[in-house]
Amino acid sequence: MIAGYDDEEMYFGLYLDGKPQELTELYERTEDIQTRIEIVESCYKFQNLPSKQKTFFKKACDGEGAPGLRMTLIKMLSHFRTPGMEGQIDALWDFGAYPEAISVISSSGGIPIKEAWWSRVLEREGSIYTKYPTRKVSMHPARTML
Repeated sequence: MIAGYDDEEMYFGLYLDGKPQELTELYERTEDIQTRIEIVESCYKFQNLPSKQKTFFKKACDGEGAPGLRMTLIKMLSHFRTPGMEGQIDALWDFGAYPEAISVISSSGGIPIKEAWWSRVLEREGSIYTKYPTRKVSMHPARTML
């Protein structure tokens, strides 16, 4: 353990230093897309992301025009189960980020969203299992899909 993080599990040293608030301040101060992507990816070092930072990054995501940065934001927000990500399911799906899309479907959406996406998940089930063999997809839309 180094500084409260398991260095093997958290890939210690690959993320930017800083607490969630410091990372959001750094994000605000920079215009460089690659630096912003590194800042967003650095959020994965935290077990939980405070709701203030979730709100900040969700607003940044909604207004982001750079596709790579937007997808990085969507994936990170999905990882932290940020409320209100249902509107990003199509973007995740189109990008091929199936586990993240399924995570949003199962955690954010109610039964209507699960029913609407059920057939698409089943169509991709084989490729999801091949690419992500540890992921499990429920065959019933009312159950959690992961």
